Amino acid sequence: MIKLGLAQMDISWENPAENIKKCGLFFDQAKSENVDVLIFPETTGSGFTNNVGPAIKSFQSFCDEMRALATSHNFTVVFGAIAPGNEKAQNQNIAFNPDGDVLWRYTKIHPFSFSKEDFYFEKGSEIVFGEICGARCSPFTCYDLRFPEVFQATSEKAEVLIIIANWPAVRVGHWDALLKARAIETQSFVVGVNRVGSGNGIHYCGHSAAISPEGVVLNDIAEDEKLIVVEIEPGESVDYRNSFRVKQDRNLEFYSQFYGKRDLE
Repeated sequence: MIKLGLAQMDISWENPAENIKKCGLFFDQAKSENVDVLIFPETTGSGFTNNVGPAIKSFQSFCDEMRALATSHNFTVVFGAIAPGNEKAQNQNIAFNPDGDVLWRYTKIHPFSFSKEDFYFEKGSEIVFGEICGARCSPFTCYDLRFPEVFQATSEKAEVLIIIANWPAVRVGHWDALLKARAIETQSFVVGVNRVGSGNGIHYCGHSAAISPEGVVLNDIAEDEKLIVVEIEPGESVDYRNSFRVKQDRNLEFYSQFYGKRDLE
C-alpha cells in the first residue's frame, strides 16, 4: 500500500522563495497524514514560464531545499523544476527519497509547442523509473499525457505512472478524460497532480486524481488549494493485468510496421 499526498498547490508566479515556504506547509500537513510520497505540480518553484533565466538560477537552491524537506519529514517528494540543459532549459520532474537520494530526474519528452515551450526547452530522450514502497513508478509531465505510445512502453515495467502538470482550466475536460484513458489503456495506476490559481493570466482548477487500473477515480475531485490524501495498492495492477489480459493481447509485431521496431522489454 502507498499513501499518496497530492499537493494541489497555487504556485506563486516566478517566486521560488514564496513557493518553497508554501511547500513546507504542505510537507507539515503531509507528515501529519503519514503519507509515503508527496507530489507537487509541474514547475513547482516558478509556475509554467518561458522566462527560464531566473528559474535556472534558483534551480539548485530550490532542489536543495526540497531535498532537505524530504529528509526532515522522512518521505519521498516529487516536484517540478526548470533546470539547465545543453542548449536550452529542461522542464524536469524530480524525486528525492527520504534519505535525500535522487530517485529520478525526468526531462519532459513533449514540450508544449502551443505555448512555444519547445522554443525555450529541449525535449527529453528517455523514460525513467524509481521504486516507492516496493512499487515500480515512472514520471511524466503535463503535455506528455496526450501521447499514449510512451505510456504503453513505460507500463511494461511500471505499475504506477505519475504526471505533474500546469494544465489550464479551459482544457480540464481533456485532463480528466486522458488520465482515465491512460489508466485503462495501460492497466496501471495513474496519478495526476495539477495546480490551482492563476499564473501569467492563465487559470488553473486542479482536478488532481489517482485513477485505478480499471479507470476508477479514487479521490474526491477538488478545485481549491489543498492536500489530497489517497491510498493505492500497486499489486492490484499486476493482478488486473493477469486476469483481464489486455496488455498481453497487444500485437507489437503488427504495430512495428507503423512505428518501427522497438524493444519494450
